[in-house]
Amino acid sequence: MISRLWRFLVPALLLAAAPLARSASLPPDLASLLGPRDSLLVTDAAGRRLISWNADRPRIPASVLKLLTAHVALTHLGPGYRFTTDFFQDEEGCLYARGHGDPLLVSEVLADLARDLAPRLAPVSELVVDGSDFARPLTIPGVSDSANPYDAPNGALCANFNTVSVRRCAAGRYVSAEPQTPLLPFARALLKQRPPAGGRLVLTHNGGQAALYAGHLLAHFLAEAGQPVAGTVRRGMVPPEVPPVLVFASPFPLAEVVARMLEHSNNFIANQLLIAAGAKVHGLPGTLEKGVRLACDHARRNLGWENFQLVEGSGIARQNRVTAADLDRLLAAFAPHRHLLPSHGRARYKTGTLSGIQTRAGYIEGPSGALYRFVVLINTPGRRADPVLAALRQRLP
Repeated sequence: MISRLWRFLVPALLLAAAPLARSASLPPDLASLLGPRDSLLVTDAAGRRLISWNADRPRIPASVLKLLTAHVALTHLGPGYRFTTDFFQDEEGCLYARGHGDPLLVSEVLADLARDLAPRLAPVSELVVDGSDFARPLTIPGVSDSANPYDAPNGALCANFNTVSVRRCAAGRYVSAEPQTPLLPFARALLKQRPPAGGRLVLTHNGGQAALYAGHLLAHFLAEAGQPVAGTVRRGMVPPEVPPVLVFASPFPLAEVVARMLEHSNNFIANQLLIAAGAKVHGLPGTLEKGVRLACDHARRNLGWENFQLVEGSGIARQNRVTAADLDRLLAAFAPHRHLLPSHGRARYKTGTLSGIQTRAGYIEGPSGALYRFVVLINTPGRRADPVLAALRQRLP
């Protein structure tokens, strides 16, 4: 009898936009998909709760936390903000490159940068890379010193997400897996010390590997542009008296950086954005602590978050805790930027996955054209988020 009643009652409640107030009232088809450590919340455009299950209990959010990082960056840096990399040259020909955390300083950008920079330079005696805008070491909870690409470290001057993509040729030697990126002698030497995982060599901050690789890659493209570096590539800081040569602005506005982060769920980009935003608000050098402090203040003051814990900005750390209700408040604020989220038919949402954790948060357009916000936080091992989302689609008017 109860099951038959729900079959008629729930659609009527949804159409009337009345909340299904308590977890005990969850329809049987949804209740069978959720475990004791899970949360579910569906709201309409006015913020009225249509379906609610443990919505005020903190859960591990995994990568849906990137929605908060995106909102922090868009708010405090601005959608049109562009990261810069600054160049200086002294009278002896020493070229200095100072990074400010650009997360998309990839080979194609470095090649364009070199073509822009080369004609402005006198003969280059050596290249000094300056990553002092971000403090070292930068330890991100949940990120280990492993060979996995998702463990790539953050820094103020980094190239290609601090990874080198490689494959083995027919002769068994490592070659570049990207036509736009040469396999430099610097990277070949590192491959002898540490084999790649998943086809990528992860650069570390040990001995300044990450910044030095960016410098060697820049030197390669400068040589291609007709301005070779005669001497070494080394680490250092820009002396205050050295005149500037070029402030190179990224071709990607922040809105596009955010879209790429959300599409590929890139942990490196997420924490670069968090640290850079924290540095803008709280001053240099950029640190994770400043970024997390900014995110927490933003969540409380601008979003009304109440019961949460943040330790980094990508969602890789299992210490992060967020409620479905707070994520719904974030989705309400993020709605003007929802086009930056990956599209899944009538839905746009962010996914999250850790061992035993599956999460989804975003927007669904119902068959009638009405827009709904939803949060699915699966923290019960063995349960899955997508069947819950599929069931929700069937219930929306």
